[in-house]
Amino acid sequence: MATITSVGSGNWSVAGTWDAGVPNDDDVVVIAAGHNVLMDADLSAFTGLRTVTIQGGATPGMLYFKNGTNGHLKIRTGYNLVGTTSTNRGRLLANSDGVWATTTPLQFSNKAIIDLQGTAKLDVTNLDRRLRTTHPTNWMVHTYGTKYEFNAATAVTPATDVIDLGVAPPSAGTAVTFVPLGGATLPTGIILNGIYYIRAVSGNTCKVAHQNSDATIADITAVGAGTVAMLTGYASGSATVNVLQDVTADTPWVTTAGHNRVVLVDSAPESYDQQRLTLTTINAATLVLSAAVDSAQFPGARVALCSRNVSIISNGTTAAQPIIDFTTATYSDDGSIFDCEIGNTAGTGTTFYGYGINAGVSCINSGVIWGCSNGINSGSGHTNSGSIFGCSNGINSGSEHTNSGSIFGCYNGISYGSEHTNSGSIFGCYNGIYSGSGHTNSGSIFGCYDGISYGSGHTNSGSIFGCYDGIIYGSGHTNSGSIFGCYYGIIYGSGLINSGIIRNNTIDFYFPVGKVTMKSGSVSTMVLGNRNVYGTPSRISWENYNGTIDAYKATDAFGDVMKTACNGAGDAPSVDPGGGNGNCIEASSIQSNCSTFNPLLLFDGHRIWLAKGTHTITYKVQTTYSGGGGISAGNLKLTARYISEDSPLTMSEQTHAPAVAQRGNAADWTQTLAVTITTDIAGWVDLKMELMEYEANNEVYVWPTPVIS
Repeated sequence: MATITSVGSGNWSVAGTWDAGVPNDDDVVVIAAGHNVLMDADLSAFTGLRTVTIQGGATPGMLYFKNGTNGHLKIRTGYNLVGTTSTNRGRLLANSDGVWATTTPLQFSNKAIIDLQGTAKLDVTNLDRRLRTTHPTNWMVHTYGTKYEFNAATAVTPATDVIDLGVAPPSAGTAVTFVPLGGATLPTGIILNGIYYIRAVSGNTCKVAHQNSDATIADITAVGAGTVAMLTGYASGSATVNVLQDVTADTPWVTTAGHNRVVLVDSAPESYDQQRLTLTTINAATLVLSAAVDSAQFPGARVALCSRNVSIISNGTTAAQPIIDFTTATYSDDGSIFDCEIGNTAGTGTTFYGYGINAGVSCINSGVIWGCSNGINSGSGHTNSGSIFGCSNGINSGSEHTNSGSIFGCYNGISYGSEHTNSGSIFGCYNGIYSGSGHTNSGSIFGCYDGISYGSGHTNSGSIFGCYDGIIYGSGHTNSGSIFGCYYGIIYGSGLINSGIIRNNTIDFYFPVGKVTMKSGSVSTMVLGNRNVYGTPSRISWENYNGTIDAYKATDAFGDVMKTACNGAGDAPSVDPGGGNGNCIEASSIQSNCSTFNPLLLFDGHRIWLAKGTHTITYKVQTTYSGGGGISAGNLKLTARYISEDSPLTMSEQTHAPAVAQRGNAADWTQTLAVTITTDIAGWVDLKMELMEYEANNEVYVWPTPVIS
């Protein structure tokens, strides 16, 4: 082991550049201030150099790669590539001509590789970087099982939502996606990257639905233009996959070992699914992978190219080992960028190692990060305008990171931290945004199991679609954008605010445990879809609401929003509604802790607008008790609160007399619970109904629409 120091500018491979000859394996290397050294050597056969230092100063030293030369720098485990001084830092450059200010990338025929062994890392605390790679035209390609092409201008009938494929469609229930070809445009109502399900097959025609049900048929409002491909998903079991895009002439797509790394990413409303593989053959319509596809893929699954001709690669096997390390979260970047490949090659399956970029402030990744525990970890103000994929977490912890590119094939797209922003796309993850606080999606989240999960104060002003859950758990989330094509639009959680569009979900709201506020916002029409509410929310408020609810009635406890009543005719049911059929508000199997101190809340915050004057508000109720006693007098209570802030508070309440014993008689619905309230001026009134007692097998039914007189 020797320490080799530069004595002037020149090529790495030339002995005269150094004070003791060309560096050998296990040497320590110093590039002195004022010297520019061209990396033109291949050190891949080395075990690795010890620490390589690029000195800063009035004229900083520089290690660079440029057109016409290839370089492979290898650092052994336990040592790093570093710079010196916090101002006029050492420089690391890869571009076309070796001039620091040039933005033209290194041509693809030349390679710049920084090979980090074990715990080795690129410590950039005192090192500026400008690494510019040649990117492919297609960063990723669509896989498919079967392709159906149709003319979007002539094959679609918006009035009936029918698509004529010219051949027999796939069977009903088959998942499909739509991709415009060669500048085509999709029919209005069909969303790019959306997952749809074939419905209403007849001859060569079909409809498509956001969920596998006729209740969520996509509303096509206008034809498109050009040729559109409808794709089914690719089956498992073969290493040869059909691909929509031809990359035979897209030069970064190659089968050369070390430059042929890819990740297969499913995009589906289920647990994330990714495989890290290599390319063995590239054909116009197929790719042959290094291993068979290990699970059935949804339509829209992608093969993403990892490899770039400028790459920083680690084979470390520690989850928390940084690849690019800023050491401190207070480091301030100079605006230099990583426009290259950053990846870890050690992990397989769902095992990941290393942090792609760790700590620091305002770092920019415009390249690709893949195969890491965390793509971007900690720090603040980092930006991903490229792609992060095949990681455990795309962006983890820290604050105010921005994804304006794409994050996909990760367990969590954005995880923990505060005030992260997705203005790009997150897809094919288990959770698009997970936990933390104040995150914003102004872009798109799709093909994930959960769009936004846990945390507090998250905002969706973009779109969440094709997920199993749009927003789940957490508190204080706001939707001012759109949530559609999910099984659940919003599920659980509290303090939720919706001023956007929620539709074409199987269930829009399911069991929220706290207040849900529906109000007009940045969109002129707020739409709720097929089954607005299911479960037991304690408060749903309608504030300054001037949108529509598709002619559905709204209820806010123990029931769905339905067009018709329990008997299908819009009236109170004439037969036993049955336990929990969702069409009436029901409380059954009342728990033993019900009392005047701990009542069972049937609903709270059923909000209505009343003009100035005196009004009586009536609900039909029905109770039962298998022993014949029913609910005791006074123990079912309806309360109305006048909540206008411009007038003194008034309140009225009424308790219910003994109810009939059996609910199977239509006359049961003559029972009513009513309150009379006087409003000094027009304003909102909140209604609450609660049960104050417990007796085994008691049940309470409430006809959900209040009658106001």
